[in-house]
Amino acid sequence: VWGNRLIEQHRGTYYAPVQVKAVSGQFVVANYYNDSLGTLSGLRRGDVVLRIDGQPVDALVRERSPNYPASNEPTRLRDLSRDLLRGQTLTARLDISRNGSTMTLDLKRYPMAD
Repeated sequence: VWGNRLIEQHRGTYYAPVQVKAVSGQFVVANYYNDSLGTLSGLRRGDVVLRIDGQPVDALVRERSPNYPASNEPTRLRDLSRDLLRGQTLTARLDISRNGSTMTLDLKRYPMAD
């Protein structure tokens, strides 16, 4: 399944400049892949992603899980979290939780560098 062009195209060719990790059933911004683009994204380390383009993250995870083969659920969530903000459009609307407050922001995504 890994490296399959059809699956990769389905997942999207645009990437967020932030690293997301599954932590205790939530998807949390853990780091920036690119410091300057990560800072420009408006996301901060510790932000919890609640919705992507209006869809609750837990629903997206259930929908996408069959496309992430793994020997156990923590491994599946690790792999899925890498692509959670990936998509087929240049932007995504995110609802996030930051320090107990909910906010919405538009995330710019970038094509993968060759």
